[in-house]
Amino acid sequence: MAGLSNVDVDIDFTTQTTPNDVVTIIATEPLTNNEQWHNMQPGDSQLFRYGEPLA
Repeated sequence: MAGLSNVDVDIDFTTQTTPNDVVTIIATEPLTNNEQWHNMQPGDSQLFRYGEPLA
């Protein structure tokens, strides 16, 4: 259950996805307060394949 940071709303992604799905969200600020977010610095880039970051 994802709890949105700026409103009192939870989103249950299990109603929209399966356990095999990967949900990747790219945003300028963290959108949720109970999930892991990875910070990137200006000029950084990240390549994704099927929603998973490539090393």
